[in-house]
Amino acid sequence: MRLTNDLTELQRLAQHVDEVCPRHDVPSAVALTFNLALEEAVTNIISYGYDDTAAHEIRVRISFVDRILRAEITDDGRRFDPLQVEPPDTAATIENRPIGGLGVFLVAEP
Repeated sequence: MRLTNDLTELQRLAQHVDEVCPRHDVPSAVALTFNLALEEAVTNIISYGYDDTAAHEIRVRISFVDRILRAEITDDGRRFDPLQVEPPDTAATIENRPIGGLGVFLVAEP
């Protein structure tokens, strides 16, 4: 699937996931979690990946092989390596924790 770097594309992405998952008998709870992870990743690409307002293409490839549902996202945005970012202090109270930084927990492989 090809998306542009516009947050309105998230609806189209979610619709695509809602069409693909039932065809492969993916349980609805898994599809919902998968959709949430994709939304988080694509939102971050759109929100933080580009230094300009030009249109950019984001490709999302969804595969289902050997009962494993996987997504591969390719874009031409700024490089981001979550392993180079200081992990958030998940033990801190919500009042003492800065906003953000938890998305990697949604999109990382277990």
